[in-house]
Amino acid sequence: MADAASQLAELHSLAQAGDLARAALLAETLITSGQHRDPLPYRVLGAFREMQGRLAEAAAAFGGALRIAPDHLPTLTAYGQCRARLGQLDEAEGALQRAVALDDGDAAAQFALGWTLENRGEVEAALAAYARAAALDPLHAAAHANAAGLAVRRGRWAQARAHAEAALHIAPNEASAQIALAQAQIGEQQPEAAESRLRALLAAPIQASAHALAVARAVLGDALHAQSRPDEAFAEWTLANAALRAQQAARFAAGREERGAALASRLLAAQAPGCRAPWIAALPAKPGPAAGHAFVVGFPRSGTTLLGQVLGSHPQITALDEVELLSAAAQRFLGSEAGLAALDAADAGVLAPYRDAYWRAVERKVGTVSGRLFVDKLPTYLLGLPLLARLFPDAKLVVVRRDPRDVVLSCFRHLFVINPSTFEFLDLADTARFFDVAQRLVEQGLAGLPVEALIVRHEALVDDFDGQAQALCRFLELPWQPAMRDFAAQSQARAVRTVSSAQVGRGLNRDGIGTWRVYREQLASVLPILAPWVRAWGYPDD
Repeated sequence: MADAASQLAELHSLAQAGDLARAALLAETLITSGQHRDPLPYRVLGAFREMQGRLAEAAAAFGGALRIAPDHLPTLTAYGQCRARLGQLDEAEGALQRAVALDDGDAAAQFALGWTLENRGEVEAALAAYARAAALDPLHAAAHANAAGLAVRRGRWAQARAHAEAALHIAPNEASAQIALAQAQIGEQQPEAAESRLRALLAAPIQASAHALAVARAVLGDALHAQSRPDEAFAEWTLANAALRAQQAARFAAGREERGAALASRLLAAQAPGCRAPWIAALPAKPGPAAGHAFVVGFPRSGTTLLGQVLGSHPQITALDEVELLSAAAQRFLGSEAGLAALDAADAGVLAPYRDAYWRAVERKVGTVSGRLFVDKLPTYLLGLPLLARLFPDAKLVVVRRDPRDVVLSCFRHLFVINPSTFEFLDLADTARFFDVAQRLVEQGLAGLPVEALIVRHEALVDDFDGQAQALCRFLELPWQPAMRDFAAQSQARAVRTVSSAQVGRGLNRDGIGTWRVYREQLASVLPILAPWVRAWGYPDD
C-alpha cells in the first residue's frame, strides 16, 4: 500500500507539472494494479484520452472516477462533455444536470449543459444555460457567442446583438460571434452592414474553422438575398454548401450511413405493388394515455413548424416539436428488408414494447397528456408512414404541402444540422431528387395504408388562416378556438427547434411564398424533376 501511495503522489506531481503523457502511463498502471481506491488515476487518464480525441475511452475513465467520488464537479462536467461529443445526449444531460445541481455557480458546467441541450434541440433551455455561464464568467466568450447564435434562431435580434458584441469585446476574432452579429443585422434590415462584416471575416479568417467559414459564406448569401442580388446570393449558398459537403463527405462515403434519398428509394421499392405482400390490416389499437393522437409530417421547409405551432396554441392540444421518439422502432423495422418483413408480420406482442416506450418518452418530454390531444410533429416521419400506421392505427395524419420549387430552394439555402437527410440539401440536384422520391413514398403510403389523413397547403393556411384552422379542428374532432390566432406570441414560450423558429415568431406572412421565381434561372436544372408535383398539387407553372 505504501508503494501505491508513493505512486499516487508521483502521479499528482506529474499532473501538476502538466506532463500528462507520463502521468497517463502511470495512471494506467495504478488502475490495472487495483491497489487503491482513489479517483485521481481515472481523472488523469480521462483528461489525457480526451486531449487525444479518444472520447469513448475518456468517458469510461471519467466514469471510473465517478464511481469512487460521484459528486466531484469537474469530473461530472468532463464526463458529460465527452458523452455529449459522442452523441450520447441522455447520459450527458444527466451528468451535467447533476453537476449544476451540486453547484449552479460553476460556469464550465453551465456551458457544457448548454452545449448538450442545444444539440438536443432544447433551444430555450440551452440559451438560458449559456446566459448563466456568461453571467458567472464575464470573460467566457464562447458562452456569449453560443447564446447569440441561439437568440438568432429565435429571432431575438437585440439579445443576439448584445451577446455577440459581448463576445467580440472579449475575443475580437470570435468567428461565430461575428456571424451571429451579421445575422442579427440582417434581421434588423441592415443587410449591407452584415455583408461588410462577413466579407471582412472571409478575407481575414483569423481563428475561424473551415466550418465557420462555410457558415459565414451561407449567411453572406442571405445578406445578398436581402439586397435583391439573387445571382450573387445563390453563388454564395452554392459555395457554402460545397464546403460543408466536403467536410461531411467521409461520413457518408462507401455507405457508412444511408442517406435520406437512398432510404426513401429502398422503402419505396420494398413496398411497391407486386414486390411484396401488401401491408396487413392495422392491429387493434392499444389506447395510449392521450385522448387523441395526431402526427404532423411534411418535407422539411414545407410549413410543418407553422402548422405545429398553430395546433399547439389550441387549449386542448399538447404539441411536441421535432423530437425523435421512434428511433429504436425505425432502426428495427425500417433499417432493412428483413425489418420491413418483420413489420409485416408483427403481432401485438412485438409492437407493444415500442408503442409503450413511445408514450413513456412523450410524458418525459411534455408531462401528462391525459385528456388531451397529443400532436407529434417531425418531418422525417414522412419516410416511416407504415411504422406509424402499425404502431398507432388510431392516430390521425396531417400532411403539409408547399410549392415544391419553394421547398427545394429553401432546403438548399438554409443551414441545418447535418444528418443523413439534411446532407442531401447540400446539393441542389440531390435535394430535388430526395423531394421527388419522398413524395412518391408518401403517395404510396396514403393510397395503401389504413390511415386517416388531411392534406394542408401551406399557402392556404397563410391566406385563409381561420378557414384552414377550422378545417383542422374538424378533422381532429376539436372545437375551433380563437386562441389559435395567437400562435406567434405563444410560440416564443415554446421549444421551437427548427430553422423556422424566427419566421414563425413573426406570425402569418407571405415571406418565402413564390421566392423560387426570383431564382428561376438557378433552379432550371431541377424544375423538370419537380414539375409533376407542381402540376399534381395544382400550383401554377409560372
